[in-house]
Amino acid sequence: MHSQAQSKISPLLQLPPGALLFPEQERTLLLRTASDDFIRVHGSPETLALFRAVASSTLTPEHALAAAADPGELADLITACQREGVLLPRPEPTSLPTVAVGVLDTNPLAEATAAVLTAAGLTVLPGATADLPCDLLLSCAGWLPDSDWLALAERCLQLGRPWQMAYAEGDCWYIGPLLVPGITASYRDVRLRRLAAADRPEELLRCWQWLAAERPAPTWPDAAGRAMLAGIIAQDILTWARGEPVASIQHAVHLASLTIEHHPVLPLPLPPRTPHGEASA
Repeated sequence: MHSQAQSKISPLLQLPPGALLFPEQERTLLLRTASDDFIRVHGSPETLALFRAVASSTLTPEHALAAAADPGELADLITACQREGVLLPRPEPTSLPTVAVGVLDTNPLAEATAAVLTAAGLTVLPGATADLPCDLLLSCAGWLPDSDWLALAERCLQLGRPWQMAYAEGDCWYIGPLLVPGITASYRDVRLRRLAAADRPEELLRCWQWLAAERPAPTWPDAAGRAMLAGIIAQDILTWARGEPVASIQHAVHLASLTIEHHPVLPLPLPPRTPHGEASA
């Protein structure tokens, strides 16, 4: 029986993120989950000491079982906790693949985000253009550059190139959705949904046109605000760089109240193409 239980145990285990394991009595441990539930774990003091070593990834289950005075009790405890999801396989350390991010803008937010990406191990290419060979483009704008981003969205779709965006509107900063062509929404989708939701879309369009012509400078966030925005911008990029699914979500960040809203943005059907490959109106 001991060998069967041992064969089901992962090489190295850990508690779920946010969980805590601590003594309650001599023969009882308390496990506090991330959702604030409490689970009692019972066993002999020797078994519980080895169980804590397994849960903290200090010992592999095999090493703990070899040292146990009652290996059957420890094996049953480990197996039961795995079954209940309070002991998980410890992920193998992974390194990010080589990813080059072309940064289109030169401003305090773009620089702060570039620093985060560089610290995470990505290659940052400042002063990029839409056609620069890279794996992903990043545009940290001030006020919304509507006409520029319409052209950029079309070019990224043509090249099949991912693009992360951030811009200011009113007292809010909007981040994403990170465009993954064919998977997530593009700026075109964000724009159409924004106009559809606006109380006065004609005036909003005129504001965007004025911004494109005059290009007034925004009030950039202070260092703390830039750090908050840069972390959110970079997190989506790092998720994509790790090969994980990227959600088609726009983050609305209110720095004054330190609150974040998450708005799903679904891709809309592409407009029909003309014989010359251009999108028709």
